[in-house]
Amino acid sequence: MRTHSVWKNRDFRWLITGQTVSELGSAVSGFTLPWLMLQMTGSALQMGLGFAVGFLPYLLLSLPAGVWADRRDRRRLMMLADAIRMLLIATIPAAYALGMLTVAQLYLVMAGMSACNAVFDAA
Repeated sequence: MRTHSVWKNRDFRWLITGQTVSELGSAVSGFTLPWLMLQMTGSALQMGLGFAVGFLPYLLLSLPAGVWADRRDRRRLMMLADAIRMLLIATIPAAYALGMLTVAQLYLVMAGMSACNAVFDAA
């Protein structure tokens, strides 16, 4: 009996690499965005509100995103959701470098990432 290693499959290597980068980025941003909110405002209430803003779109969009994912190309939806999350996160260091980072922007980024997470998870 001959065994085949999944590591020889190019598509699998691409999948596992992309998923690893995506999960690492999600984990880091899930920790750093509320922490950045706390550093900017000094308010635990604002940080808690940031967690809520980051969770509410996921709750509201999960079911519709599932229906949408059933009717669309799931691979493209996942890639689009990851690309949008990357762009949203990239606005933070860009705004900081320009001296334009605001708490409102952090709330928008958190909400947008939550919406993208709902689509990605459904796909």
